[in-house]
Amino acid sequence: MWDRKIKRLLKLTPDMAAPDGLLEELEAEIELPGIRRQEGTTSYLRGAAGRSRAIKLAAAAVIVAGVVGGIVYLLGPGGGAAKQSEESMAANAARGSGDHAAARKEEQPVAKEAKIVPERTVAKSGSSGADGTGRAVTRGSDRSRTRATMGVVRVDTERIEAERIAVREMAALGDFDGLMGMLSGGMFAGKVAAAEHLGEIGDERALPALKRLNKMHGGWLFGNMCVYCYYEDSRTSGAFAVAVCKIMTRDMPAEEQVEAWFEVLEGRGPVMPSPVDQLFGLNGAGPLVRAKGRDLAKELPGQDFTSGFDVGKRVAAELSLFDDPSVVARLRQTENKGAAPTAVWMEVRDMKLEDGIERCKEIARTEAGAQQYGAIRCLAKFGEAAIYALDELALEGYAEAICVFDLFHYDMEVFEILCRHLRSNEHSQVRLKVISPELLKSVHFFRYRHPLFMQPLITALYDPNEDVRRRAAVLLRNASYQEKSRLIEHEEELLMALKHPDEWIRPYIAQALRQLGSKRMDEKVADPPEFRIDLEE
Repeated sequence: MWDRKIKRLLKLTPDMAAPDGLLEELEAEIELPGIRRQEGTTSYLRGAAGRSRAIKLAAAAVIVAGVVGGIVYLLGPGGGAAKQSEESMAANAARGSGDHAAARKEEQPVAKEAKIVPERTVAKSGSSGADGTGRAVTRGSDRSRTRATMGVVRVDTERIEAERIAVREMAALGDFDGLMGMLSGGMFAGKVAAAEHLGEIGDERALPALKRLNKMHGGWLFGNMCVYCYYEDSRTSGAFAVAVCKIMTRDMPAEEQVEAWFEVLEGRGPVMPSPVDQLFGLNGAGPLVRAKGRDLAKELPGQDFTSGFDVGKRVAAELSLFDDPSVVARLRQTENKGAAPTAVWMEVRDMKLEDGIERCKEIARTEAGAQQYGAIRCLAKFGEAAIYALDELALEGYAEAICVFDLFHYDMEVFEILCRHLRSNEHSQVRLKVISPELLKSVHFFRYRHPLFMQPLITALYDPNEDVRRRAAVLLRNASYQEKSRLIEHEEELLMALKHPDEWIRPYIAQALRQLGSKRMDEKVADPPEFRIDLEE
């Protein structure tokens, strides 16, 4: 562009002499923009290279810091990161639960006497490991995160008791609004207690809320699996369905009330069972469970926690108020295990003590299914007078009798009976029931922690039934953590069990010996006994 301008200028003034240095200045001016562009490009490339180098160095520094931080996190002495993560998670969960509870409280106030605390409190991990490291804290933190993810909460016993007291006071005062507030904003136990009292009041304004709760918590197959830590959505109760029926039949004649209660018992009441109950049967033992000639209801752990069981127990309690032989006859035909014990009791309650016990034994031997279950359970109503009858039934192979012994966990004679059944009962189902996880109650812990129970457990290691001997191995491993001084007396027998014919058992025995601090695990000892052949497999 500058070349054309200079040539045009020279053509217009051909006679004008250019001053000295003008052409050189013009030529320099012409070349200057190109030089500036070249220098700008060079400086830009140099700056880009510098920035790229800085980015690479920063990324490398971040990676190194992450690796070092991870190593410190995993191998550090205090497990502080895990602990901090757990505490922050618990705080956030509690804060969120508190906000939710506050919002519900604003919508509908709960009783003033109840101590309101966050309903969903995530269970913390407890103390650190015995070795002083933070690894136990890390594992606890992982468990807490898992429980928080799955909706597992720890029971707040103080709030439960406070809400129960508040419900009783509101019921005594006839505070319908307070009971409705507890029904919508209380914990599950408070809702159940409120539903029971609302059913007694009989106000139809409570029907929508009761039906909604029955739909949420009245129709699932299994209920509370654990007393201390359970799944939020697995809690069930028949109190809501029973309260609905009470309100709807309040003004009916006695005959119509009885018919309505039997409709609820058979799953045809005002609140229909859920699809799960229809599939398995409201009793927890429907047609699919009885397929191929097997009554799998007896094999389902926790079968007594079905929603049909709770409904049956509550409905039978209502029907027991009617002094009508036809009601007893109909209840004695039911297949609901929750109602069967009350049905048998209504038949024998007016008999003499000995006659009533003999009648229960007769029903247990001659009938099957729910009525057999009800007869054995009914023996518990006779108290300690029925202990020998239960022992007799257990010897004959009725495993349910062992479960009734759980009600007499304080009796040393019952403890000796259980030890004898574990050692010598010919029926494997009875022996298994003695150490079954279905009996994780006070008598169960009392048994395997008692010094006299150690020898029957070691004897059970060679039971011909696989489930019995493996369960015994697990209980011995558990006992080694709490009863070292008592179990160490059987060290020789445990060392022999390290060569147990069932390889599944060996790691549990080795773990028990390590926990006991045994120094003889490498010693040569006698061979273990063979499986017992005098018992049923």
